[in-house]
Amino acid sequence: MLDMQLGISGGVKMRVMRQSILSSLAVLSFLTITFPLRSMEAVAAQTAYGLATPSHVETPGLSPALSAKPPYECVVNRYVDATHGNDANPGTAELPWATIQNADNGWPNTPVAGECINVAPGTYKFSKSMIVAHGGNSNTPTGYVVYRSIVPQAARIVAADGIMDTANGDMIMLWAPYVIFDGFEIDGAGLTSGHGIDGCANGGQPFNIAHHFMALNNVIHDVGGSGLSTCTADFVAWIHNVVYNTSGTNQWQTSGINVWQPKALAAETYQPTAADVVTFGITIAYNISHNNGEGPAIPAPHTDGNGIIIDTTLGSFECPTCGTPYPGKILVLGNLSHSNGGSGIHVFLSKNVFVYNNTVYNNYRDPLNPGTARGDLSNGGSENVVWYNNLAISVREAGPLGTNRPIMSYPVNGKFEDSGIWKNNLAFGASVVSTPASHVDPGINLIGVDPELGNPAGGNFVPSATSPVIGVGRRTPFSPAGKLVNIGAY
Repeated sequence: MLDMQLGISGGVKMRVMRQSILSSLAVLSFLTITFPLRSMEAVAAQTAYGLATPSHVETPGLSPALSAKPPYECVVNRYVDATHGNDANPGTAELPWATIQNADNGWPNTPVAGECINVAPGTYKFSKSMIVAHGGNSNTPTGYVVYRSIVPQAARIVAADGIMDTANGDMIMLWAPYVIFDGFEIDGAGLTSGHGIDGCANGGQPFNIAHHFMALNNVIHDVGGSGLSTCTADFVAWIHNVVYNTSGTNQWQTSGINVWQPKALAAETYQPTAADVVTFGITIAYNISHNNGEGPAIPAPHTDGNGIIIDTTLGSFECPTCGTPYPGKILVLGNLSHSNGGSGIHVFLSKNVFVYNNTVYNNYRDPLNPGTARGDLSNGGSENVVWYNNLAISVREAGPLGTNRPIMSYPVNGKFEDSGIWKNNLAFGASVVSTPASHVDPGINLIGVDPELGNPAGGNFVPSATSPVIGVGRRTPFSPAGKLVNIGAY
């Protein structure tokens, strides 16, 4: 169901359904030092699945440093080469396979923990979905099955005719846990309404075997569904990916980066390791998500096409206590989300989400979305959401886009109240809307202040030398020691 009066736009899943600037900055700088957030020891102790302890300032997008030092180790190496390979080969460096699917063909090739499938540069045409049926067995450096592009982004997985004839048209479907995809370009070529990588293996059932799923340094584009999708799963880390031109034809209200109804792993279904003892079980960090949105092939009214959505971790869109909430915490850190049809970052019917140091710009571009709850940063009916150091710029135009706002927090359907903490954020382009329980206080946030970015309309989101965002952010558990903390992702 959709609340069209409020214009709740954010993905009730139809699965069946910004005194003077200097004065303001002085306040912010003072508050950054004196806010009793928690002891720094406790802050430093917080960790996130798939994310290394920060030693330098990370920025959104592809990361050569992550490619050079990935979080896994290869015990066994197999090789794939579209130009020189043959699937009858043994998959060695000298005699590689020709297709990626052949690395997991059921028999005789069933990859195991510690095995890396190294994919040579080239184009790999997918006329049907790739099914990853075998994964690793533990959250350790050698516990994953890893698919990696030998040269980052030079192995191109491209949809071909026939891709929609199997399954949902997904490019890659995960039917196994402990899987990493590292450094691919995944191009739907406008031929599929499926997802780029789909970790929603069991279609929203109470369990999902596609847990411990990492996507690192991938470029995913031109798929009709989500670029990255997960549902009813835990331990998900999507880091330094670029996702664009997605969600245009899938009828199920998808978004560029889509986390739907995560569920805790039952203790008896996996063997926890020390690396599983983390504060944040789901990590969406340092990605760029842009120009995603529902297209004209999807009947109006549109509701989604967000850059990033954390959707219904409360477990139900019927009432706050109708489902089984995800008990863990979710981290949305250092992402850039711009020019999307829906929100830049939308937290919808969810709780315990921590949104730090993101930049969002010029979202809610879809005129077929009639909703009035149009925040570049959006807290819809969500509880205990922490928003620190985010930079939001809205752009208004005629029609529905005339109600775009940089920040909006609102209850949903009279049932789901919103609550959140907003500190050291910047909002520009229009006024903000919030509620007493999720108040965006202009005394501790920069409201209506031009952030002085390089040229956001031209794709430059880096603050200028005189920008008011420099050095006025709050420290978070993921702020590198000895470095100034800015507002935003840069």
